[in-house]
Amino acid sequence: MNFLLDATTNPETYAEKLVYGGQVVFIGMLTVFLVLTILWLSLELLHYLLHRGDKTKAKKEADAVAAPAPVTTVAPAGDEDEIAAVIAAAIYAAEESAPQSKFRAVSFKRIH
Repeated sequence: MNFLLDATTNPETYAEKLVYGGQVVFIGMLTVFLVLTILWLSLELLHYLLHRGDKTKAKKEADAVAAPAPVTTVAPAGDEDEIAAVIAAAIYAAEESAPQSKFRAVSFKRIH
């Protein structure tokens, strides 16, 4: 039995038709995946060619500019009233230019 596709012969039995169909499916899938692999490789090559200098530039910039360490502050547990007052003052200061607001600061008490 010839395992290559032969367009001149017509498969007659059911088994021959199955083998012929399997060959068509296999060659079709192989062709599709080979084309997809070629497309993927060409895209990777273009990515490499277009971005080959970015890593060295980014590393030099990162070395030149050192980021400061983040400052974290933890409020004591009993300062909820102070935090609420600070937030209210910030809202009042932000909305002071908008007279249509009905928010009104009653009093401010300086702590420190």
